[in-house]
Amino acid sequence: MKHCLRTNPSVYVMQYKTKLGGESGAVSVPSPFPELRLKSVAYEDLSVFLASARRADFCLSEKIVHIWKIRNEGLRFPAGQLALLSEDERGRASLMANTLLKSRFLTFHVFLRCMLSMYIGSGPQGVCFSYNDYGKPELGSENIFFNLSHSGDLAVAAFSGCNELGVDIERVKPVPEAVEIARNFFSRIETRWIGAVNGMERWKRFLRCWVIREACVKAIGTGLSMPLNSFEVCLPEMTGINQPESFYGRPFVVSLGTAHRLSVREFIPDDSCLGALAVLHKHPDFSLLH
Repeated sequence: MKHCLRTNPSVYVMQYKTKLGGESGAVSVPSPFPELRLKSVAYEDLSVFLASARRADFCLSEKIVHIWKIRNEGLRFPAGQLALLSEDERGRASLMANTLLKSRFLTFHVFLRCMLSMYIGSGPQGVCFSYNDYGKPELGSENIFFNLSHSGDLAVAAFSGCNELGVDIERVKPVPEAVEIARNFFSRIETRWIGAVNGMERWKRFLRCWVIREACVKAIGTGLSMPLNSFEVCLPEMTGINQPESFYGRPFVVSLGTAHRLSVREFIPDDSCLGALAVLHKHPDFSLLH
């Protein structure tokens, strides 16, 4: 089943093709990891973006994952934006004392509803969430999988027409207690890798492990009922073998016990942020990802 999403030339697209060649900047991605397209809503007014979008500019298939990003600065949503949200979402926002956090919550959740409405061909009010036993939102009547993450004023939403997925982003920031946290929540190999460097490089290594873990847990939909220290993230750089810089952003596999194996890819939402996407494949053969 394909879901068509309307777009506009003002939205930029960075494509990671499954084969060498093609568009400038394309890199080889071993199958079966889907093609990843990172897009940005470039309009200052989201309502203009929605109104000007045209039918069927591109579609989701099992070989494509879309990641949209948006900031909450200066965006004006259609009148009655609060009415687009569910009673539960409005209730959660009403409990937020911090005005900035509340504004971002409302912005990003309206954004998610608007984008989902474009994929399934209904108005934002027609997007009806159900929730699994751990609170992960789903669209039970639609064959589309999605996940939202935000850090500061930036949010990303990932969409797939075939596979469960999870996405997470974090602003790069000082984490003085990085090694201590790693000892409690990460594997030994990760802790050694993080502790082998200092300063900003240590903080980046820590945050890379963190966003990958979060993305994996979100993909399987169990939340923190699966402890972050119950599985290992083994990046190729941790093996001690020098890896080319171009390796960043290429897929690798993370196993969560014996029940789940996920394809993971890191990406950079902007210059001061790190991100990771985890896809729970229905395909039984992951050998091509190694």
